[in-house]
Amino acid sequence: MGMATTHYRIITAACLALASITLAAAEDGVSSFSSDGNSSDSSDKESSNVSESKSSESDNGDSSHSSEGKSSDSQVSPVQSPARPYNLSIDAPVQLAGSDAAAKAFQTNVLPGMIATELKLLPEQRFESPSYLSSISFDPSKLVLSADTDARVYFLGEGAGYQNTLGISTTNSGPLSPGASLIFPNASSSVGFNGSGKPVRSTGEPLLPGDFVDLGTLKAGTALDFFLISNGAVGGKDVLSTNKSLNADGIVHAVALSTPGSPYLVISFEDMVGGGDHDYNDVYFAVDLGSATTSNVSKLVSLGAPEPSLALGVLLAGGAMFGFSRRRIV
Repeated sequence: MGMATTHYRIITAACLALASITLAAAEDGVSSFSSDGNSSDSSDKESSNVSESKSSESDNGDSSHSSEGKSSDSQVSPVQSPARPYNLSIDAPVQLAGSDAAAKAFQTNVLPGMIATELKLLPEQRFESPSYLSSISFDPSKLVLSADTDARVYFLGEGAGYQNTLGISTTNSGPLSPGASLIFPNASSSVGFNGSGKPVRSTGEPLLPGDFVDLGTLKAGTALDFFLISNGAVGGKDVLSTNKSLNADGIVHAVALSTPGSPYLVISFEDMVGGGDHDYNDVYFAVDLGSATTSNVSKLVSLGAPEPSLALGVLLAGGAMFGFSRRRIV
């Protein structure tokens, strides 16, 4: 292993160690990336800087998985994207950030540190080399569950000019296979690239950090293939998978991060065929694979985790100060 790779691994592990403070008091076992950073405001949003006007809908119907478990008290977002690329159905409606106990704990104690870690490891418009990506990420093509779990996906943020679509397949047959469904039909946010910077929702920018979708109960042995439809909310057709072998350009389009003992995966996509600007922060989200047991994430991390180290922790502590309302210079 070269000195550069070792240095990257040290930086990565330090940042993840900094962010993964166990919330011991939480009865549901919520633990992971935590910090003293600011949490996002989940107020409703006005329509501004939206490139295409769409009517909102609640989408209480076309879901393809059960959403039992975590969301008994959750609240459906009043702004749902009507986009349905490839005529795929939604897995379940998007729920409002912080609208049940688990989501509130995530919003207050976990999300700020996750955002800080994401922006530290994968900053805006920095070309990330394959060697760097392999030093911070385990293999995202091997997302196979080792235990039954009630799964939830939290939206963290986006740094894209495109209006991308996030979906999932659980049949191990690739994106768009039978059973594939949409998680976030339009993974765009007003606090992302080219957004207004105000925490408001519209049909062109329907999400805020912490909004979530419950995937229902997934069984042990289920293979998770998350996929991005590039600019899918406004007609884009290019499909990019967490499984490199399924991508038409043959390159990695997803980075997967976590730490042992955490119930969360953080997955971050590059949205352009060929790699675009290679900054891998065009859509990023957290997957809760079971707060009652963390065996799923621990097994996945063991497939290729960065080497553990607490070095450089003080240097990286500044990452917690990154906020949610950043915008690219256009």
